[in-house]
Amino acid sequence: TCASIMRQPAAVATPGKNLVELLAAVNETGAKNIPVLKDNGQLAGLVTTSSLVTTMSQQFSDGSSSEEEVRS
Repeated sequence: TCASIMRQPAAVATPGKNLVELLAAVNETGAKNIPVLKDNGQLAGLVTTSSLVTTMSQQFSDGSSSEEEVRS
């Protein structure tokens, strides 16, 4: 079953979660992908570790804040 191969606890994000929170979820769970769920539980998107690295490297090279929020 799916339950037998899923990691517990599952890492899930909501729109508005910032990069620091997402990185903490990756570190805590070891997740490679984090689903972003709307308030009603529908899938809004997927954050991958490679997208986190790309976003952070762009922000550091642009001098932008690392508090970028996940957009739905």
